[in-house]
Amino acid sequence: MHHRKLYVRPTLSPDDFDLAVVVSFGYFLPKSLIRSYRGSAPIEHTLLNGDKETGVSIIELDETRFDAGRILNQTVSKVDPETDFLKLHNSLADIGAELLIETIKDLDKFKVEAKDQDETLVTRAPKISKDMASIDWNTMNSDQILRMFNALSYRYPPYTHFNNNQVQLLQISSALPDDEFAKSKLNSERPSGTMIFDKKTNHLYIKCRDDWIQCTKLKVQNKNAVPPKDFANGYNLKDGDYFVIQ
Repeated sequence: MHHRKLYVRPTLSPDDFDLAVVVSFGYFLPKSLIRSYRGSAPIEHTLLNGDKETGVSIIELDETRFDAGRILNQTVSKVDPETDFLKLHNSLADIGAELLIETIKDLDKFKVEAKDQDETLVTRAPKISKDMASIDWNTMNSDQILRMFNALSYRYPPYTHFNNNQVQLLQISSALPDDEFAKSKLNSERPSGTMIFDKKTNHLYIKCRDDWIQCTKLKVQNKNAVPPKDFANGYNLKDGDYFVIQ
């Protein structure tokens, strides 16, 4: 039997240190922007909502409420529409580290200039769950599905159902407007969820509420991830077969 050494956090008094720093998931949009996320998944909700800007805030610790302290320092960062959670997370981590050092170096000045958070701009960013990755082809447009993919696929790839099996979409993108196959086959009259396989490009096109997306890798539950060709052959897929909502 292996015994782990239990770490017990020492009890500290204010006289034992000069400054305490807590680095957490608290990324906030500046007060001048649309919303300020507060909760356990601000990056995911930034991407889900299609925000064009995000940012990092250095705030004071509030003795009674979490994430509600005065803003000491803050920076804004543009959000690339093609970025995903991991890229944005790492970018904000680098920005936050630099901003923290800048704040500590001139802490007295930033404390004098600190501003209260505008509670009217606070938007909750609750923990993500697998259910949030379920695709509703009838109500979701292509932009919403792509944002879902960018926000959640690092943990919960978007999923749908076919032949009573759950199918995860592991690689998706917009259907290219200059694709000749797309021009000839993909029209708005097709029912939502319709699948069309292009043998030439090995792309699986799927009809959303308003437009089409293309998938280049997918995974049926309890099976390995495969390219669309293997999926189409395995199910003898025909043009007009469709994913369903369950």
